[in-house]
Amino acid sequence: MYFKYTPIFLLLFIFSFSFASQPIRFDGTSQLISFNQTEQPPIENLSMILKESGLPENYSLILIGKENDLLGMMHLRYQETYKGNQIEGCSWVVHTLNGKIQSMNGVLHNKLPVNSSIIISASSAYSTAFQFVINALNETQRNSTPLINISSVTPELFWTSENNELQNFRLCYRFDIFLRDAQARKYVFIDVETGKIFNSHERIQHTSTTGTAITAYSGTQSITTDSNAGSFRLRETGRGNGVETYNMNNGTNYGAATDFNDADNTWNNVNAAKDQYATDAHWGTEKTYDY
Repeated sequence: MYFKYTPIFLLLFIFSFSFASQPIRFDGTSQLISFNQTEQPPIENLSMILKESGLPENYSLILIGKENDLLGMMHLRYQETYKGNQIEGCSWVVHTLNGKIQSMNGVLHNKLPVNSSIIISASSAYSTAFQFVINALNETQRNSTPLINISSVTPELFWTSENNELQNFRLCYRFDIFLRDAQARKYVFIDVETGKIFNSHERIQHTSTTGTAITAYSGTQSITTDSNAGSFRLRETGRGNGVETYNMNNGTNYGAATDFNDADNTWNNVNAAKDQYATDAHWGTEKTYDY
């Protein structure tokens, strides 16, 4: 008797779950990650997705805000931290519907210094920061009487990058130095190891100034902005009749348009309304005029 055997081949598939069509980058550049409709993961999987994509130990995302829109979506804003301290310029926004992630966007980093020791005392760093602001005063400001100091002597610890390029980060004390009557106010970043001034941000402007825009499509760029009522807006007068970028607030009435505003002139305004694209428009218009 002869038996005929029909071979049965078992194919073993090893699935590597990739929820998004694009890989998540951790290089300090802006990005938008979209999910296929059939592969939208639950928000509870966010930590797993980030770790599997390359977010190492000691890095985390801290939830700092939630917003609901008229479409029923919830937008969650996160601040990236490393060893418990904020990474300046690195934030992440997750857009969800019914608990499922539809898309994510922002800026992330995963290559900060392995070791950083606090050698300089906060009091010594404060003296350096305060003197830095004093030395930057012009003659009119120096003659202000009295020079009332309402600065905060208690610093925050931040990972910040030189020239806001989101590369070569250092752990720094961040002081808010404010000389009221001189109208001088700066964030001053002091390296905790060397005691040297690593970076600074103007908080009061008297004319058009250079801001830092973390754009959605063109990375980190310099833009010209205008100071207004203690914050900054996307206006400038140096090119032609001026470049002014407004928020239409999802409407069609130009008369109802409002300014885009930023508190520290570092424009990383990733939010539910997708305001981050305003800096692409503003920077792109400036470059078009220059061309």
